[in-house]
Amino acid sequence: MSAAQGRGEAGETLLELLISLMVIGVGVVAILGAVRIAVDASSLDQRQIHAQALLRTWGERVVADTTDATYASTCSTPVAYASTLPALPTGFSATQTKVEFWNGTSFAAGSCGADTGVRRLELTMTVNSSVYPGFASTYAVVLRRPCLTYGAGGC
Repeated sequence: MSAAQGRGEAGETLLELLISLMVIGVGVVAILGAVRIAVDASSLDQRQIHAQALLRTWGERVVADTTDATYASTCSTPVAYASTLPALPTGFSATQTKVEFWNGTSFAAGSCGADTGVRRLELTMTVNSSVYPGFASTYAVVLRRPCLTYGAGGC
């Protein structure tokens, strides 16, 4: 019987201490990884919400700023509504991707001659980032020609 055993001084060995520190370290790294994933997901959601809000703002400005003169002059020009675009943050880009005309039963691509006074614009917001995955959101805006006498020589 050794002197240490006789006095009841049993303790942890160095190997047991190292293993317990390693297990604690792995647990801390896993928790920090989960927190990082949650922060990234929250940031991506925030960017998507911001892009959708900018699209709605742009669409509302297009509708509010449409007059008879601007409606007629912006027939199918993709850049026609760029002046109503709100200021965009870094990494955001906006485009008018489609102009369709109401033909009496549905919206279809066509020319200015096919315009019956109702158009549908498709506005797209693209977000590119080197840190987060990029995405694109689309918003459709229906425009009515703002005059009351369409086709009767008044418009």
